[in-house]
Order: sequence, then structure tokens, then C-alpha cells
Amino acid sequence: DGLLALAGGDLPFDAEATLHGRFARQAALTPGAPAVVGTTVRLSFGELDRRADDLARRLRARGIGPDTLVGISLPRDTDLVVAILGVLKTGAAYVPIDPGYPEARRAYLIADSGVAHVIERIDQETAGGDDGGSVAGDGHGLAYVLYTSGSTGQPKGVMVEHRAVMNLAANLARDTADIEGAWGWVASYAFDASVQGLAELANGRCLVMIGDEEKRDPGLLRERIRSHGIGLLDATPSLVELWLSLGLEDVLPSMIIGGEAIAPGLWQALVRWQQRYGRTALNVYGPTECCVNSTVARIAGEAPTIGRALSNVRTYVVDSGGALAPRGAVGELCIGGTGVGRGYWGRPELTAERFVANPHGEGRLYRSGDLVRYRSDGQLEYLGRNDDQVKIRGFRIELGEIEQQVRRVDGVGNATVVVREDIPGEPRLVAYATGAVAGETVLAALERELPGYMVPAALVMLEQLPLTANGKVDRNALPAPTLSESA
Repeated sequence: DGLLALAGGDLPFDAEATLHGRFARQAALTPGAPAVVGTTVRLSFGELDRRADDLARRLRARGIGPDTLVGISLPRDTDLVVAILGVLKTGAAYVPIDPGYPEARRAYLIADSGVAHVIERIDQETAGGDDGGSVAGDGHGLAYVLYTSGSTGQPKGVMVEHRAVMNLAANLARDTADIEGAWGWVASYAFDASVQGLAELANGRCLVMIGDEEKRDPGLLRERIRSHGIGLLDATPSLVELWLSLGLEDVLPSMIIGGEAIAPGLWQALVRWQQRYGRTALNVYGPTECCVNSTVARIAGEAPTIGRALSNVRTYVVDSGGALAPRGAVGELCIGGTGVGRGYWGRPELTAERFVANPHGEGRLYRSGDLVRYRSDGQLEYLGRNDDQVKIRGFRIELGEIEQQVRRVDGVGNATVVVREDIPGEPRLVAYATGAVAGETVLAALERELPGYMVPAALVMLEQLPLTANGKVDRNALPAPTLSESA
């Protein structure tokens, strides 16, 4: 079938390998090469491997091993990478718990995942333990459980296996083979884009941390890129747009861009940037449920595209009845192949709903909820969501989760949350609520419960929400927030 032929090709990779096993082999090959550069500390591959082995021994003394989950709540520094590798070397999987999250959200992640232990400082892990090496594990073992925004009002944990990470690593190694230099690690480890950096570390590339301050300060970012030989970094379109506006186009290295749709203007600017500076810009697309990237496109031509499936990944465009949509027709993107995750932690019903049997081939399909169509050249064009999940500045947000939190505030009646773009190119979250409560009180409550990126930029209190003829909230009739209503 012509449509099925558009699936990603095959690329040899070791499906039985693990992320920590691949890293250990690399450390044995290049023990003296730089592996990770933090704010003040840098570690070679050999040093990083030894520190991770030491942590794994101490964790095993606590009873940590295969089929257990370990929370990691550490700032962005070299210890974070030590912790991730140390956990994996026990055979366990890691659960990112960002130390910057509100206490209520951290408590929920810890309770929902049932982690056996949370690493908050590596030097506080007690000494002792066996002298054994790391647990080899296999490709079907869990690598991580990463929490994403949930429409039920609570985040849900996505389970991803090592073989999916190994396929990501193989694709990255091929797609970036001609790009030299270190990897600038921009993404928070609580988001799946960070796994690209870990995969490239296992491929032998040095990982250079780029902190929040450096992301937004042109002088600091310029210095970080130049002083550490960063040749490639991960970024969202919003960040790239910021960097270009700050006059950093001459120093920016090649980039892997993902997390939200690229606007046509930025796409064309990146085409010109590549031509002028001889660098590469790749646009990647993929849900957390399918291990970071499912498709990739070289940024070229006039119009944005999310490209073609990664090798060993299969993409299908299906209509509302589940049949394959003809080329050019809009349908839901379903993803199959090696990258598909195991499902949602402790949510068998939701797993069965979103991870379904593949009627077109082997294995399971993940129903992405994203609307796409195949262009005449076989590349996929992204057209938006078929539900109320959105991406703002690269963060995946389920509007329903924010609405649930607004409604839980004492005094609030009904609520809805929308993405508004009153200023072109600047999408922001705006909440609307009814009830006898001050807007400041509602926003303060949200700040205690939600990460900063999920707190609406504005809150508008209304006597009642406007409704359509069939009784649903009329989002088109919601007023633009005034300056005083902005957070």
C-alpha cells in the first residue's frame, strides 16, 4: 500500500541493549573524554561511570533493583546525570520529580508512582552495598516513567522501555553524524526532550548543561556555546525565536527543534539561517508516549512539515472510523513500531484507550490525538489537536487539568481555560471563572498547586460563562483580558 510505504525504514540497532549498558561501553572506549559539564564540575566518561556505579551500589543496599521506580529530585548539574545512570544501573527506572515543582505536585508524583526512594542529594545516599557491577537488564526493561499533563485533573505517568531509547539513540547518531561538538542540554529532565541528550551521551557526545539563566541571557549563552564547543542543542521554537531576536544567530549551533509547532515565519528564517551559517536545523515531532521523537524533518522549503517517521517507527493517518486516510486527507496520526511506550503507570483503562492493537501491522499503535495529513511529497503536515491538549513554550498542557484546579478553589463556580493569541505570535493561557472570589485568590491557589508553566497568564472573573446554543462554553465569545486581569 502506498500509504504504508511511507512508514520509516529500518535501521539496525541493538534492541536488547540498555541506555546504561551503551553508556558503560562508551566509557570503556573513551574513559578520558569529557562526558558532562555542569555549572562548576566536569566529569570524564570514566569518572561519570565510576560515580554512577558507586551510587548504584548504595541504592542496591537500600533494596533498589529491577522492577522498582526511583524518584530523582535534583537541580540541573552533573549529579543529575550521575543519579539517572546510577538508578538505571540497578535495573530500576527513574521518575523525574523537579525540585522546582510546588510541594503538592511533588507529593502527588511521589504517591502516584509509588517510588521506592527519592534521591534529593547524592552525598546523602548511605555508603555500603555489594561490589557487583550494574544490572545488565534488557531492552524490554523500563528506563523511565515521565509524568505528563492529564485531562482528568491529575498528571499521568508514561512508561518507556530501554529499546525505545536505543532506537532514538540510533536515529540521532545517524541524523547528527556530520555535526561535531558537544550537546547543549537545554530541556528540563522532567520533560522527554531531555532524553535526547542522554541518548547522545551514550553515543559518545559530551553533554553541556545550559541553565535557565543562560537560556535567556544572550551574553551567558554566547559564552557557554563558545567556551564548551557546543555543536548541537535541543530547543523549542519559542526559545529559538527568542535567541534570534536577541541577535544570537551567528553563534547558535545546529539545532534539534521540537515541542510545539513551528510558525511559517520562523521556518523560513531558519531556512535562511542554515544557508547563511552552514548549520543544520531539524524539526522533530513526537508524543512522550512514543519516546520523544516519532518523525523528523530537515528544515527546508517554504512550509513547515514534521517530516517522515524515524527508522523503525511506523506512522499511519487514520480517519474517524480507524481506516487509513487517503493521501492529502486530514486524519489522526497513529504511531507504531519500536518507539511506542508500555502505557500509563497504574492506568490500565487509559492505556487500553490510547494504546491499541495495530490493524495495519505488528504490535500496538499509539493514538496521538494529533491531526495531520500526508503532503504530496510524502511528508507529514501537522494541523493541530483533536482535543483540548495544547503546547505552550514547548510544555504539553492538558487544559482540562488547569480547569479542574480552578474549579477546586473555594468560591469558584465554573471555569474554562483557553489559549489566546491577542498579540500575534504570543500564545498564552487565559482562565475564565465564575463565583464570588477574587481573581488574585484563584491565581495564588493555582501557583500552590501547578508548575509555573501551567499557571494562566491572566484570569478573568465573569458573572457567567458564555454558552453556545447546545449549552457548551462559547470560547469565541470569551472577552480578551484587560491589563489588570493579567498575572
